[in-house]
Order: sequence, then structure tokens, then C-alpha cells
Amino acid sequence: AEAGKTNLDLNRLAYEITALQNAPREVLHLYSRESSLYYDSRNPWARRGLYDSTLYNGLRTEYATESQLEKIDASKYKLLMIPRIHHVKKETLEKIKQFVDDGGKVVIYGTDSLRYNEYDKPHDEALVKYVYDKAYVINMGSTWDDAKIIDTPYETVTKAIKDCGLSHVRVMDAQTDKQSKKVGYEMAEYNGKLLMS
Repeated sequence: AEAGKTNLDLNRLAYEITALQNAPREVLHLYSRESSLYYDSRNPWARRGLYDSTLYNGLRTEYATESQLEKIDASKYKLLMIPRIHHVKKETLEKIKQFVDDGGKVVIYGTDSLRYNEYDKPHDEALVKYVYDKAYVINMGSTWDDAKIIDTPYETVTKAIKDCGLSHVRVMDAQTDKQSKKVGYEMAEYNGKLLMS
């Protein structure tokens, strides 16, 4: 009976659901295969922390590998998330710089991100510093536990989203009258109105 009711709801709300699915994604998360070769246990925490913080602000995201980043039109994104990626190709770092120069915002989780190339050699420090100076940088701490305590990504991601002009709606906690940090939702325009799911 529940499956039948769900199917009827899906049919009844097909246009609205399609609008939510097709809403533009203006936040891009970078994934680096090169960095995964130098894996440590904090990397999943960084990816999850940035993803959750984006979802808790009502935004859907796309993921791109370094090779995909080189090919896509980055101008359709307003915010680039870099979740503790130590090693990237020089071309990727230059693409990130170009993204910033074109007006995009960058959130870097981990003060040791973007420091090395795929051969574990340091990048040009001036180029790394340039990107860091233009980015929202989140200090991850030195241990797994510190990553959960020091500078959680939510506040920084929320500020970056506001600065990009991407925040439309906030889900508020009725008891504290503050924005809820643990409610994931999505938004889309449909027939001139804002849908929220």
C-alpha cells in the first residue's frame, strides 16, 4: 500500500520533482585521484564535512575529477570546494586560480591542501599563496579528533554561500532561532515560485 501511495505521489508531483532534479548546481566539489595515492584518514571527513555543509544550506553539488575540471565550463559554478586535497596537477592549480580570477569563490578544507603535485613535489609557493589568499580556508587540525572540533566547515561554507549570493532560504531551529545545522534540503524554481524539499 505504501509503495502504491508513493507512486501516486510521484505521478502527482512529477513536474515539481523534475524541477528539483534539474535545478542548476552552482557548487562544485573537486575530487583528486592523485591525492588519493597519498591518502590519510582525515580525507573522508573533509569530503563529508563540505558535502553536508553544502546540503544543509539547501544546495546540490556536482563532483569533478581533475581531468573533468580541465574540460568543463567553470563559469556555471559560483563556488568550488576543495576537501583536503594535498596533491593536484599544476594544470589543476592553474585552473583554480583562473576560477578565482573570474570571480568564483573557493573553500579549502585543510591548510595543507594544494601544496604538492602528483609526483609529491611542492608547487610554486607564490601560486599556492595566491589561491589561499583569495579562498575561505578551514583549519582541519592535526588529528582526526581535531577535525571534528577545530573550525567545523559549516560556518565557513555558510559564509561562502552567502557571499556568492546562493543563499535563498534558511531552515531555522524554532528553539534557538538560529539556522539549523543538520537539516538537508534542496530548492528549485518552478512556475515562478520557489520549491523546497
